[in-house]
Amino acid sequence: MQHDSSSISDDAPDSPSPWRVLARLRVEAKLRLCGILSIGAALVPPLFLLWRIQSVAPENFDKAVLVQQICWTIVASGCALLVAGIISRRILRGLRHSFQRLCGVIESVTAGESTGRIELGSRGDEIGVLASALQRMISAGFEDRQTLMDNNIALVEANESLACANMELEAANDRVREFAEQAGSANAAKRTFLAVMSHEIRTPVNGIIGMTELAMKTPLDPTQRDYLETVNNTAQSLLDLLNEVLDFSKIEAGKLELEVTDFSLRKIVGDAVSGFAARFHSKRLDLVLDIAPEVPDALIGDPYRLRQILVNLLSNAHRFTETGEVAVNVHMDEPGEVETRLRFSVTDTGCGIPQDQQKTIFELFTQGDSSTTRRFGGSGLGLTISSQLVHLMDGEIGVLSEVGRGSRFDFTAVLGVGNPLPAPSVAGLPGRRALLLESHPRSAEIIARMLVGWGIVVTTVRCAADGIRLLQTPAQPRFDFIIADTFRAGSNGIDLANFAVSQDPAGTRIVLLTSANQTDAPALTPGASASMICKPVREVKLLGTLLHALDPIAANPERGHSAADTVPHGRKLEVLIVEDNATNRRITRTYLEAWGHTVTAAHDGPEAVRVFAEKKFDLVLMDLQMPRMDGIAATASIRQMEAAGARVPIIALTANVLKGVREECHAAGMCGYLAKPVREHELLAAIEEVVPGLRAASKTVEPPVSEIAASVAEGPFDAEALLRSVNHSRRTLDGLIVDSRDGDFPELFANLSEALEEKNLRNIQRAAHAVKGVIGVFHAPAAYSAAKQLEESARGGHAEHIEAQTAELRRTVSDLLSALERFAADSPLLSQAA
Repeated sequence: MQHDSSSISDDAPDSPSPWRVLARLRVEAKLRLCGILSIGAALVPPLFLLWRIQSVAPENFDKAVLVQQICWTIVASGCALLVAGIISRRILRGLRHSFQRLCGVIESVTAGESTGRIELGSRGDEIGVLASALQRMISAGFEDRQTLMDNNIALVEANESLACANMELEAANDRVREFAEQAGSANAAKRTFLAVMSHEIRTPVNGIIGMTELAMKTPLDPTQRDYLETVNNTAQSLLDLLNEVLDFSKIEAGKLELEVTDFSLRKIVGDAVSGFAARFHSKRLDLVLDIAPEVPDALIGDPYRLRQILVNLLSNAHRFTETGEVAVNVHMDEPGEVETRLRFSVTDTGCGIPQDQQKTIFELFTQGDSSTTRRFGGSGLGLTISSQLVHLMDGEIGVLSEVGRGSRFDFTAVLGVGNPLPAPSVAGLPGRRALLLESHPRSAEIIARMLVGWGIVVTTVRCAADGIRLLQTPAQPRFDFIIADTFRAGSNGIDLANFAVSQDPAGTRIVLLTSANQTDAPALTPGASASMICKPVREVKLLGTLLHALDPIAANPERGHSAADTVPHGRKLEVLIVEDNATNRRITRTYLEAWGHTVTAAHDGPEAVRVFAEKKFDLVLMDLQMPRMDGIAATASIRQMEAAGARVPIIALTANVLKGVREECHAAGMCGYLAKPVREHELLAAIEEVVPGLRAASKTVEPPVSEIAASVAEGPFDAEALLRSVNHSRRTLDGLIVDSRDGDFPELFANLSEALEEKNLRNIQRAAHAVKGVIGVFHAPAAYSAAKQLEESARGGHAEHIEAQTAELRRTVSDLLSALERFAADSPLLSQAA
């Protein structure tokens, strides 16, 4: 049943006025009215009849009249009931009609066929109130539906817009991915180009440097020497630039990893600073080195990269400083037993950097201003590379500068703390007296601190005149040492030295502090002698010089000896060497047997486990990278075989000095760690650390003159270091050459060729690593560097470099073997003893 909302109305508005009044009554009142009318119609006539009968006297009672009245009463009752019924029916019909209309409207609204308008006239009863409330509810619902429809339309439109935006975003992402792939290809092409070009340029540059150095050893006039020095310096600058570009390329690609190895901080920093001494002194600049006494010397980290940062900062200081001084300081920021944070600073009195340019000084190819490169040179890469290296060392780098007054570059580095080095012997120095002539206040303070630390009583003067007056004082005690500066203008250290010699010719020990450019001995009084130390003064140099001045025969000018520097004696050890490389086995065996130990050799991991099970050993030297079973797995097997509590010391031998290797060795159960190539004094120290109960003999083991990475040999190898390694034994050297020439190198290069054919970078890395280990025995820096570069390229996935680097490695190894054979045949420094 359908009801149009416009037709819903009540009859009340068209009814007579009484009905309008009736319509306004509340439903309850209407129902009461219906009841009253019905009761009244039923009761009033009978009651009226009874009243009439009662009011008539009996004597006047007329039966006919009574019947007539009863009839009229019945008629009146019927009429009253009829009227009451009509009124009640009208009321009930109105109620029913209103409810029907309300139900119809609700059904129409529910079915969505009507807007829900309710018209019931002017009803004031509950039905009217209900209709009004229902009307408001329907209107609110309609408005909500309309709002919902509008929102749905807006949502659909928004979804369509979002879909369009998503399509545009996806297209943009596709373009970004395409650009990223293009950029990656461009970067790969750039790295390939840099590698190829650096190799192509490096080869002729190395030839230029080598030939000019050879030419400068021939008789030359000053003009010719000047020309060759210019060529050599220019070629060296080009080589430095190539190295910077390659380093930056590695850092940018995230391929540069820091090595983790033990090193001496004072040696690394001292070598870096001393390397610049001649250049600073040629500009009459003071160069000061100050390493705080509390800074530990034995550290663990990457000494090459630390030195590279210092060299970059010193190079900048030299380039931008014309007068004054440059000071290098090392202090401890955060001490620790395992790790320490050190702060390095390089301070100069140069031109300074404007405040607005200090924030960008570490950015790529950035210098103070555009005229800086034209005036001072430089690529702008040094500080960028230094900043990246510092971050790899978990440090920070910054600069403080003022235009016209100079700059101070500071950087921090977190380094591991190594085993403390034995304190050098200062026997004979405590209680001695020294007169120090040093006009530079900071240098005087540093040198005096060194002397006081060794128990020497120091008197400091600023000029020769003050020193001479002091020596002329009758009550002045005699000085054991005269330490005089001859570099700074006005010091007149020669005058003081000559006067001291004239006063006490036999007992005066003269130490002169000279320029690094000074090649001739100072003009002393005839018959007088003096020791010379180049500035800046390094602690080990000064100590060795003073000890040598006291006792030239017993003292070593480089260092004092202690029990840690001597050969273990009095207990013969059974030692198992596990090493797949014959050359490394021979050199390690030579050291051990020379010390009186019994050596058993195993070629790989499984053989080591078998031999260990058959025989009792006091010590195991375990190579890490071996075929079939590596050193880590072999160590684990040995530890499983051992009884509870009985652990044989195992020392790891490896050329892999990257982060994490040392920790991996300790986790596998190894007690020590020794980086290859094995050096005699390092092997000795490692054994003494893990094997208790060794005594010292009188024979001393000297450390190598220089590390292989910093070795400067005239030929393919460092002859002096090699002679020490083989104890000057021709037989030992011949054996090493035969093992490497006929055994190790052919096998390793065959493995390398096979890996190259298979393009297996992992095997290429292993082969290069093994070749590097063999080369290290011979102290050959050029060949060692070639093998290391090939290993790093294979590790970093730079396949484009490998072919050229392999050819270079083969060439340097061939040159090395030829030079070794000539040296073994002709050198008078070799003996026939085993």
